Amino acid sequence: MIHLREEFIKRYLQDVSIRQVAGDIGISTSMMYLLIQKKRNPGSKVVSKILEYYKLTFEEVFTTED
Repeated sequence: MIHLREEFIKRYLQDVSIRQVAGDIGISTSMMYLLIQKKRNPGSKVVSKILEYYKLTFEEVFTTED
């Protein structure tokens, strides 16, 4: 299971428009919220888009813990 790290959520998604981020990376707002709530796992395309958008490494953004 791949999930967004709590540290990433707190640092990069607290004070921004989730709608704007979702639109910028090409996913729906509802999908972005599901990723934040750990109710969905991102596919490889979404992982790549998030990493490219934030210019961060996989380890800085995601965790593979259950």
